[in-house]
Amino acid sequence: MQLLLVVQYAAILALQLTPINANPAPNAKVNALVSRAAGTRNDPHIVDMPCTDMEDVCEADCIAILCHGKDPVMQKLAGTADAKKKQKEDNYRKSGAYFVPFDEPLDMQKKRGISVPSGLIPGAPVFNSAEETTYESTQQGGTNCIIFPVPRDQQTLQGGNMQNQFGRVDEALRNIPDGQFFKQRFSFLNSDTPHCLALQQIPPDTSICHKEKKNKWGFDMKKFAFVMDQAAKNPRTFTNLFGGYKRKRSDGTYEPIEEAQEVQDE
Repeated sequence: MQLLLVVQYAAILALQLTPINANPAPNAKVNALVSRAAGTRNDPHIVDMPCTDMEDVCEADCIAILCHGKDPVMQKLAGTADAKKKQKEDNYRKSGAYFVPFDEPLDMQKKRGISVPSGLIPGAPVFNSAEETTYESTQQGGTNCIIFPVPRDQQTLQGGNMQNQFGRVDEALRNIPDGQFFKQRFSFLNSDTPHCLALQQIPPDTSICHKEKKNKWGFDMKKFAFVMDQAAKNPRTFTNLFGGYKRKRSDGTYEPIEEAQEVQDE
C-alpha cells in the first residue's frame, strides 16, 4: 500500500480538529450525526464512533488511515433500495470479507495468505471476523479495502440487535442523506487505542506505524492488515500489508530492524 499522500494527509489532519473523550463511558452508543455539514467531500458530516468496548475495531480503522493511507472521508451509497443492496453485496465480496478468511480452517488460511493472532493471553476473544475499514455501504467500499481480524461481538456491539458489522455501520449513518460524504470521529479513546490516539495528534504521529505496539491481548494489530488480491485465483488470495518494524535514522528516514521490538521515539 502506498505511503500517505499529501491529499490524504490533509484529510487526516482535518480529522484531528475534534476533541478526544479521554474517559470511556460504559455502553456508549453511536451519536449518529454529531455535526451539521454540507455533506460534500470538502465539508463532510462527522460521525461519532465511541470506542468503548470496541477498541480492537477502532484500532483497525485507525491503523488503516494512519499507516496505510486509507481516505478517512467516505461517501454513502445512493440509489434505489435494490441498487444499494446489490452494491453492498458486491462490495462485501470484492473486499474479501465475503470469504470469511479469518474463520476458515488453518490450511485454507495458509493457501489464502491469511493469518490470525495466536498465543493470546487467557480470556482473550477470538479474532475471526473481518473488519472492513472502508465500509461496504459506501462508494469506496469493496476493491482494495483493508480488512483486519477482530472479535465478532465488537462489530455487533453498536448495532444493538443487528447481527453484523453492516448493521452497526448503518445505524451510525442512518441520519446522513444518501450520496453525501462523512468521516468518523473516534472518541472515548484510552491506553487500548494507541493508534487512534496517534491519529488524533496534530500532526498525526505516524511514527507509531514503525513500532511494535502490543494490545492488551498480547499482539500488535498492525501485523494483520490484509487486502484481497485482484487477480482471479482459486482460492482467492490476500496480501499482508505489514512491512516490518523500523528504526528512525538521524536524517529522519527509517531503516528496518531484524526483530520485533519496541522502538522508542527519538
